[in-house]
Amino acid sequence: MKTSVVKGFDHNRMLWVLNMRIDESVIKKLFGSKNYSRGFQYWRENRVRVCYKVMKSLYGIVEGRRIYRVRANMENLRDNACSCPLGGNCKHVVAVLIAYNSGEFIDVDALVDKFMRMPSKDRRKILVKLFVSKPIALRVFARLMEYRKHRSRVEVIIDRALRLCQSDLSYRYPERYVDRMYGLVERLERMKIGEEFFEKLIELYICVMRESIGYGYDNVKYMMSLIMEKILDEEKVRRLVIRVIDYVLDNYEPGEEGGSNIELEDLLKETLKLASKYNLIDFIISETERKVKLFRTDRIIEAGGFIKNILRTMKTEKFYGRAYKG
Repeated sequence: MKTSVVKGFDHNRMLWVLNMRIDESVIKKLFGSKNYSRGFQYWRENRVRVCYKVMKSLYGIVEGRRIYRVRANMENLRDNACSCPLGGNCKHVVAVLIAYNSGEFIDVDALVDKFMRMPSKDRRKILVKLFVSKPIALRVFARLMEYRKHRSRVEVIIDRALRLCQSDLSYRYPERYVDRMYGLVERLERMKIGEEFFEKLIELYICVMRESIGYGYDNVKYMMSLIMEKILDEEKVRRLVIRVIDYVLDNYEPGEEGGSNIELEDLLKETLKLASKYNLIDFIISETERKVKLFRTDRIIEAGGFIKNILRTMKTEKFYGRAYKG
């Protein structure tokens, strides 16, 4: 099979030495035998133009009816994407995985390490030659440098924590997940978080607070509460409450007494604790009622009652002074 390779790298040897080959039975199970068969055919027909590995992710370009770009997380194959109409979980992703298993890939990390060990004069010559021969590479390089200049450390940590929280590591290796998440949240707690990151911080807060996995994870949730408490004022609490109510209404499962609804209950209770000193119970009730009236499906009405019951268990006195219209 034809693919881009880098002179001086024995990719097959590197692949087997590192023992990073992906189990084919796992690929077949996740993507289905039909996608696997078609992906294998694409690989055999030399449709994988390039496959390259960056840290724990694979990227590739596959030729189908059009040219498709592929990405796959090697630690969580469900986390994959493709520019084809399916958006992922397709034969194009499978073709790239098979190319990787066959040793037909570029190890970008090794390539970058080799480049960085070169004398600065040689590195400069290579970059100049690249930019002259491939002007689009210069444009991408310039954009990346500009992006890196403006990207703050806070944003980097929040993004890392979000990616970790949205992965399946908490199910596969919960202890490792808790250790990594605590480290990121602890670093975040020591930083000054500006207004421009608040919406992304809410997203992380919701993801963290709805988890209940043991292994000391309560420490992670406590640290996350401290971060939010430090940055909150009344206006931000209102924004947080609106996002949490929306999340609960969107994810509530009718008739389910445990499972995901317990996680939603934990999230809502923690948010009510943060909001308690701002006397926003009337706002929470009215916002919930407004959303219920707006959609008014059986599931949303039941979810509104679910929120009402949690408010009651929190023993909020103002709640009892007002009828809830579910």
